[in-house]
Amino acid sequence: MNIRYTLNSDTYSFKEENEKEFFKLSGLLSNPKGDALHLGLKDNSSKFQGLTFCNSKTLEHFKILDSVIPEGYEIEELEYNGYEIIRHHKGGESSEQKVTERFYLAPSGGLVYNVDAEPQATFFFDVDCREMNDFSEWGRVYSAYEEDTTVVVEFQKEGSDLKLFCVVKALEGAEIVLVKDWVKKEYLYSKERNTNWQWYVYRAFGVRLLHSKGKIVLGYGFSKEEALEQVSLLEGHNEELLSYNKTISNMLFARDAFRLPLTDNVDVSYRLARHGLYQFLNKKLENQLVKEGAYAGFPWFLQIWTRDELVSLKAYMDCGEERFVKEKLMSYLTKIEPETGMLKRIEKEDALYSADGTFWLAKRFDDFFTLLTRRGRLDKIFSKEERLFAFRQLCLAFQSIVEGSWDFQEELLQVKHGDSWMDTLDLHYPVDIQVQFLSFVSFLAKMASQLSLFEEHKKYADFENLYRQKIKKSYFRKGKLFNEVYEDMHTVNVFLCYYLYPDLLLKKDWESAFDAALSEMSSSWGGLASLSTKDSRFEPNYSGENDKSYHRGDSWYWINNYAAMAMQDLNEQKYRKSIRDILHASNRDIMELGTLGFSSELSSFSEQRAQGCFAQLWSHASYIELVDFLFEKKCLGPVLAEQKGELDFFSPFRLKHFAGLKEKISKQLTAMQVKQNFQGMFRRQSN
Repeated sequence: MNIRYTLNSDTYSFKEENEKEFFKLSGLLSNPKGDALHLGLKDNSSKFQGLTFCNSKTLEHFKILDSVIPEGYEIEELEYNGYEIIRHHKGGESSEQKVTERFYLAPSGGLVYNVDAEPQATFFFDVDCREMNDFSEWGRVYSAYEEDTTVVVEFQKEGSDLKLFCVVKALEGAEIVLVKDWVKKEYLYSKERNTNWQWYVYRAFGVRLLHSKGKIVLGYGFSKEEALEQVSLLEGHNEELLSYNKTISNMLFARDAFRLPLTDNVDVSYRLARHGLYQFLNKKLENQLVKEGAYAGFPWFLQIWTRDELVSLKAYMDCGEERFVKEKLMSYLTKIEPETGMLKRIEKEDALYSADGTFWLAKRFDDFFTLLTRRGRLDKIFSKEERLFAFRQLCLAFQSIVEGSWDFQEELLQVKHGDSWMDTLDLHYPVDIQVQFLSFVSFLAKMASQLSLFEEHKKYADFENLYRQKIKKSYFRKGKLFNEVYEDMHTVNVFLCYYLYPDLLLKKDWESAFDAALSEMSSSWGGLASLSTKDSRFEPNYSGENDKSYHRGDSWYWINNYAAMAMQDLNEQKYRKSIRDILHASNRDIMELGTLGFSSELSSFSEQRAQGCFAQLWSHASYIELVDFLFEKKCLGPVLAEQKGELDFFSPFRLKHFAGLKEKISKQLTAMQVKQNFQGMFRRQSN
């Protein structure tokens, strides 16, 4: 299968030869409203793929379109340029006939479909209207009918108030043909994941070409009027909107400066990763808990997970998103639950609380303060009063965590199920949580010193020193850093612990721990097993939704990337091959496997594959961190806004050709929203 990327004027081609991965190859587009288009090759491979949109107030997600089927044609190439998914086919009556489909998701909502093929060719649109996670088969009522120059598809879920609408209009060279039939789908990747993989969808209509080129626009929403408004906007301003997205993609695909030269594959992967980082970002929401945030993953982790977002904030810092990072950090400060000192695991009303959210919050405050100090911008971005407020809030959290979770007999932090990222294992005192707490205390000591609070500095520093000795004594045994106190469970957390707190062990002890981990966890393709291959619970192959392999062998890209950073920092010369192997595996995952241009959640240990969630935020973000660290990125900050001026949707300075669009789009995506959405991503700083 051919894969092609167009990054600005640069074109790169790859060939995926592992047939087991063909059905997972897909393209992904998203917009600032939280909508997403995730399309596979000919048929969708996952029951979650297709076109989804977000209710900005409730953060609920709804599926509209399942797939577009060019029957009788065989796909030969999948292409991605940052703002379009392009599928190239051959077949039809003559094997020489070609078909090219182009999919574009507008920033204001709505889909544009362009197709080049022989006249009379028909392409079927299968709709699957439902709440994203509602897989109840019965009570799905559709009606499809012509109205004026459009075709309207209405969906009603019996027994509920849910109604969804899809409106489609042919603009040129095509006509809409009603089909109104149920068809059975078999999702191969869902089958591989050991979950429900057969499903009926509604083949509502087809697009028949009248000439060799055709174009349709599709709108969607909770009302016919909302869907019609999207269609009207796309009909009148399609070229302007497409140009807008192209402008953003070109800016994000521009090369950054590094002190060490990037190989071609790293260059392509990094530019794709930086562009992709913004596809997770929902820049303007109307939810009471979340105004702005990053999805944990596509296509089914469409929520704001605290751990995932905080882990990933470092990449947003490196990309210059100072405003977004500060607002997220300060927002999380106010969400710490006073009685426990913890943060919710996910941004919704009934979510459980977890200590590691607070620990990641402190870690990212530390990273951000360090980065701003290096840029000479700390006092400009954070006043002393704000820093003092952050310190006091985290001190209160520390007190509550100790009072509620400290085991005074073991002198360690107790955990609940799910507190550790390895949340499918039965853990009692996992080392990653202990080291996160140690890192948290260390940050409080550092902040107290910087704020000239010397008595508090001594209190936290003394605790840090005693706790460090306790962790080393309890977990570092037989030359290994184990995951539990009373069990010789050996996991990849050894590398995460170094990333969080490298002063835990002496260099020689870290090397011993790394050597032991690499000997028991290294795969043939570069990734690291999450659990030692010598453990009786180890599973070499991804087992899907049953979690049998989830933290018992599966290789996680985000941890792999942090492991490479840890080895680079500890002893680059000694671990050069392991670092190179991890980097190569992450590059391959982004460029050649799964969703084009995005990093997968994980892979089987036995062979490299794109598995778990197709596009995972923290895998993506940690890859950016890794490349910035390995190749010594020169510019990690934006040019000051007052020096370069603001770039928003209607800026006369940069986007003059959008004049007149503001009034028509304002009901769906205002100029102020877009200005806030993309602040920071356009700015560059050269050394």
